[in-house]
Amino acid sequence: MQPSIYCHNNSERELQFTWLISRLVNCNEREIIVVTEGEIDAMSIYEATNGKTKGAGLGSTSNWRKFLNMMVIDGIRPSGVVLALDNDEAGKKVEDSMQINLDTLEIPNVVLHFDGKDPNEALQKDRDAFKEAIELAIDELE
Repeated sequence: MQPSIYCHNNSERELQFTWLISRLVNCNEREIIVVTEGEIDAMSIYEATNGKTKGAGLGSTSNWRKFLNMMVIDGIRPSGVVLALDNDEAGKKVEDSMQINLDTLEIPNVVLHFDGKDPNEALQKDRDAFKEAIELAIDELE
């Protein structure tokens, strides 16, 4: 997946975050988005659901505040957010912080539980189980 918006003088990290913004700008209130730590993980969500689920990679756990600020400033109001960050200490810490903030914004959210260190590894280990985990998380929000 390439960035939908290309800014010539930006660093690679800024380009990654620009890609995230471009993915969410078209998000409407009837959509559920899955937030991952990395872009490869977002592509894994897309692949596991045959393109039916919109994934957004933060590029880094340090971008979670930018993500929430962008939602507030740009008025992006998905019907729900599935948090699918890495299964490590940093990922869990960001999941907790994001859940608190999404609750404050009154945006329904749920944590995706999967087997693996990140969504990409979960997809590689067992595609069907990973797809089912995504579907269960989305069902919780509907």
